[in-house]
Amino acid sequence: SVESDVDYNSNLFASPDAIGDTALEVRPAARLASNWAVHAVEVRASGDFSFHDRFPSEDDRAYLVEGLGRLDVTRRTDVQAAISREVAQESRNAINANSFGTRPNVTVDRGRAAFNHRFNRLSVQLRGGIVDTRYGDDVIGPIIQSNADRDFTLYEEAVRPKWEFTPTFLIFADVALNQRLYNIPAFSDGIIRSSKGERYRLGVSFGNTGEYLRGEVSLGYGRQTPDNHELQVIDGLLVDANLTWRFSLLTSLLLTASTDVAETTTFDSGGVMQRQYGAELRHNFSARLIGSAGLSLFTRDYVGAGLHEEQFSAATGLEYYMNRNVVLFGRYEHTEFYTSSPDGNWNGEEVQVGVRLRQ
Repeated sequence: SVESDVDYNSNLFASPDAIGDTALEVRPAARLASNWAVHAVEVRASGDFSFHDRFPSEDDRAYLVEGLGRLDVTRRTDVQAAISREVAQESRNAINANSFGTRPNVTVDRGRAAFNHRFNRLSVQLRGGIVDTRYGDDVIGPIIQSNADRDFTLYEEAVRPKWEFTPTFLIFADVALNQRLYNIPAFSDGIIRSSKGERYRLGVSFGNTGEYLRGEVSLGYGRQTPDNHELQVIDGLLVDANLTWRFSLLTSLLLTASTDVAETTTFDSGGVMQRQYGAELRHNFSARLIGSAGLSLFTRDYVGAGLHEEQFSAATGLEYYMNRNVVLFGRYEHTEFYTSSPDGNWNGEEVQVGVRLRQ
């Protein structure tokens, strides 16, 4: 598949002094999957390329390559594994990102594996993963600014038992531990940001076959403890959801939520409690025309630094299916960003018009 659009962003640098630009965007993707009766292998690749009219510093040259596999040991037991590399340019409104100069490359290498076994109504998953994240340098005029203090490796181990009452109603628990390791101290305050974390969740799943309700929702508690006691512990309530509620054959509501502790090298802060909530309504006006409208909110609390950020977005869009392989689309989004940092608030609009081709 390939998706291409013309994009106009009225605040390209996510800055109080808004500057707009227009870009051509191209996003190709390919997927190769086995169709065997048992076991499975899949390879995916995608790219994200943009070409701005006035500011080539904002051009994207991103890609993702991923390989996945599943070994069916028995009818009730399987082992899954995946490995991937993703390279992208840092967003202007990311944590600790600069609103001027070049955007550094962010390279993320992931490896994960899971063991799944079903005991009649009870199923258990054991999983683990390694994520290595590396940041390129910032170039601000003649100055090269290293981001080596932001590089880290994440290790995670987890267990997830699930009990099936019916195929459309299940309860589950999820317990995960992590270790985040940094090689050097942060340049901001000389403190290394290595930490250990715990995540405990209890939730309900409605499966993926229900006529009216699909997905899952969970509540829990999370805690990230820095190795250096000069930094505060980051902890709080975890709310996670990915639910689709179908009012009718034509209308559905998607509800999403996620909570986790994000990394930061901000002075005196060992981490950011980040929460994101979203709601999107989709309606089929006809067999070919689909409309959508949504709201989203995310908040960031920089624990120990006294800094708080909020971002609110409202979006609407249309998709017109010329046939099963060609889709025309348009999208509009308004964003407002608020921060407790002086003179840091900004807002902007983004408009996209394009075509999606699939074979």
